[in-house]
Amino acid sequence: MPRASKTIKAKPARPGAASAAPGRHERSEAFDTFARDLLTFAGHFERVSTKRVATGGIGKKTTQRIAPFLRRSDEEYASFLGVFLIDRRVLFEGEDRWEISRPNLIRLWQPERLLRSVHHFWLRTALWNESLADPDVLSLVRREYISADPGLEARRRRLCEELLAAPEGEAIEIGTLLSRLDRSLQARGRGADDGALSRYGGRVSPATLLRRMLGGPLAWLGLVEPLVRRPPAVSEAEAFRVSPLGRLVLTENWPAIIQSFGTALSDSAARATLQPNLEILAPPDLDPGVYLNLARLGDLRSVDIYTAFAITWDSLMNALDRGFSAGELLAFLESVSATGVPATVRQLVEDCEGRHGEVRIGVAGPYIEAREGTLLGELEANPRFAPYIQRRIGDALALLTSNVDLASLGRELRKAGYSVSSAGTDKVQVTAHGAQLTLTRAEFEEIYAAVRAATKLAREVDPDFDLSALTALEETLALELTRREDTGAPTRAQELESLVEKLLRARGKSAKGKPKAPTEARDSEDIRALLLTAVENHTPMEIEYDGFQGVTRRIVEPSSFDGRYLTGFCRLRQDQRVFNTARILSAKLVS
Repeated sequence: MPRASKTIKAKPARPGAASAAPGRHERSEAFDTFARDLLTFAGHFERVSTKRVATGGIGKKTTQRIAPFLRRSDEEYASFLGVFLIDRRVLFEGEDRWEISRPNLIRLWQPERLLRSVHHFWLRTALWNESLADPDVLSLVRREYISADPGLEARRRRLCEELLAAPEGEAIEIGTLLSRLDRSLQARGRGADDGALSRYGGRVSPATLLRRMLGGPLAWLGLVEPLVRRPPAVSEAEAFRVSPLGRLVLTENWPAIIQSFGTALSDSAARATLQPNLEILAPPDLDPGVYLNLARLGDLRSVDIYTAFAITWDSLMNALDRGFSAGELLAFLESVSATGVPATVRQLVEDCEGRHGEVRIGVAGPYIEAREGTLLGELEANPRFAPYIQRRIGDALALLTSNVDLASLGRELRKAGYSVSSAGTDKVQVTAHGAQLTLTRAEFEEIYAAVRAATKLAREVDPDFDLSALTALEETLALELTRREDTGAPTRAQELESLVEKLLRARGKSAKGKPKAPTEARDSEDIRALLLTAVENHTPMEIEYDGFQGVTRRIVEPSSFDGRYLTGFCRLRQDQRVFNTARILSAKLVS
């Protein structure tokens, strides 16, 4: 493939760049930076497969890789972005890796909605705690690892009240603010939980806590602005001022924010620029869906006025591995480029498609197929790959061992210099309890339904029966269904569970004689128990939910509950939604 000639990076022009977005009268540079960094953080997971750490979070090495590409190159800031994206279910836990939900990200992509969401998250979350000497708790996103701090929300609300009490436009001295807040900052939940916090270095002083609260999410969002004296008296800013945006957010004047910022963070007319040197320049107001596609297609190189991606051999092979054809890739690039697709880019895409599938792997046993018999013989002679090959069944085709991990084998082949593709198949490969199952989609739906029905039957017939193995298998299958967006399996499961109900009634084993379970809950543990009951019995429920638009009452038809997130059809929004149980204030079963 000919090397692309080096070109001078020119600042691309866009149609309509001189005019402001409709309905937008003012901008906040800090907030625009925050939104852009949030998209950069999410884009990393679109391109790079990232494993979860043992406690269910994102490791520090990942944040260290992402932080240099943020406009604020700060690991603590990167950690906050990650915790927020996890809480909002933009990043969610796959089987062992983080996956990204595009609908949840796009749903956030309005100025008022994003400001409201981040502000409410900071006010209430225990996942981010400025009072810890090491506030980075991004790797501890499961609540069982988070130490209780009952005064956390009260401290933050007290700070907001003091900021609003200051005259508009006037500076607020740190010392003055500290004297007013000292008592509430001192009452930071000292007590039995402090021992558990020793691994984070304990708690910080009130003055340090106040600086962190002001210089953290409030400043990152542009709600407060640090004022540095000229010449500076100390190395840190000792005074802050509430910005006009800050007064709107702290008073929760959302209509005024919509009037000032409009209803979109992106510009539908924005286009990227493809350069002959295989670089893609993405403008800051590009549609988030287009940005994530570019992040999947190229390697992130730099973030400045424009975000620069590099189209590489590996990035194109990764896109082809995901099922895209060369024609689809070129059509997408043509649709989002303001300058067309350069010949060098077309040449690289076509070369990659020509080499893609030189060695194919798939689920049929599983098997491996090479384009030439000599190539398969080369693999058989290689001690690195020979243990995977069970027996040869053709000149260029061989069966692999039954317990082979195809993803791992594909990575090893690529490292050795082979071009690998996965054969398209309608079969699903599931690993549970050390066993590997290869099933058609119909078989997969049937086994999931059978496991759910067996769990229900065992629970009703013998409440003391150990359901741990069945429950674990059901969770594994449910996760695979979620990743594949399968809608047929839950329907089939409900049909079988209905049969179980009829069987139990016919044998007199129905739960009618049992004590009546509670139908309403306000305590967090009781709410979780009620959610499980609603999912198991397919019972609609009315919840009081503190969401983007404030506290609302909704009737939800639940479909699944993983202990933290409830998924179901929301009658209020007339759409399938995911609810964070930490934001459910009360729940009640309805008929």
